[in-house]
Amino acid sequence: MPNATLQEQFQRALSYREKARRLRTALEEAYKTGGIAPSRYENEFAVYSDHIAVADRMIEDLRLGELPRLAAEGRKLQRLLQTRGRIAAGKFRMGAAWRTRRLDRRIARCREAIATYNTLIAAKEPGAVGGFLDLPLDQYRAAPPRREREFSLTRSNLKLMGMALVLLVTAVAVTFLVLLPGSGLNVTATRVSGETDIVLLACVNAGGRAVTLRVPWDDARNQATGDVFGIDVFIQDAEKGDFRLWPDSSGVWYYEGRPARFHDPIIIPPLLRVELRLDLGQLRRFQPEAKLAKVVVSDADGDPVFNAVYHL
Repeated sequence: MPNATLQEQFQRALSYREKARRLRTALEEAYKTGGIAPSRYENEFAVYSDHIAVADRMIEDLRLGELPRLAAEGRKLQRLLQTRGRIAAGKFRMGAAWRTRRLDRRIARCREAIATYNTLIAAKEPGAVGGFLDLPLDQYRAAPPRREREFSLTRSNLKLMGMALVLLVTAVAVTFLVLLPGSGLNVTATRVSGETDIVLLACVNAGGRAVTLRVPWDDARNQATGDVFGIDVFIQDAEKGDFRLWPDSSGVWYYEGRPARFHDPIIIPPLLRVELRLDLGQLRRFQPEAKLAKVVVSDADGDPVFNAVYHL
């Protein structure tokens, strides 16, 4: 379970980077208005850039050091949920109620640990881990980040694991999830309207094998077999007209901040989650006559696992 010291290390490293960025930005503004000489600007810009690079390395070291712990918690949660499923299926007749209560407490603690690790590893700003610490630049490194030695994974292997581990699912959609040997995709959607109008689509692999998600399906549906899922967008132009398939909706889907057209198919390992963004404002620009948009997530056999309709 992450402790307060680990949170302080993330808070200090993120604040270090934030402070160096602020100072460099202030320097650039002063230079633009003629407040400082070019020679001084070049020297100080290099100093602040070096501080930012050091802070980036501190943050990366902290994240890489905690990834194995996060992965271990994910495996532990999977084992606990499998045991919980066997109890629910009647595999243990003696003491089932006692076992259930004990398991539920352990599952809750495990989910809490995963959620905390996720918050720390995914944090991009100090506000996510306790707030900004305003210190002189040279003092941020007074408490160096912890380096773990007990794991055999190399730095390069950890990078290959990818920050997808950051998205370890922090909660299971149903109370008693039985993890089967096959695959499954749980999809939930939330519309967020304001300055932007987007739909956040959370896709959780609730099975025991990795699944592939294609955004959108495109022509890949014709060759899809096995643990493959895809997303289609259908458009309705008239109030009571028929929905028609929009073949290429890659320009309105975003993953990891980039349009879906720039990504390969998304691989979702067991118990992990990815989040996609559907930009409805962009969709309206591409399809100005559209009144409704329907999102359908389906498996390789064409059977829907999720669908939702949105007014445009």
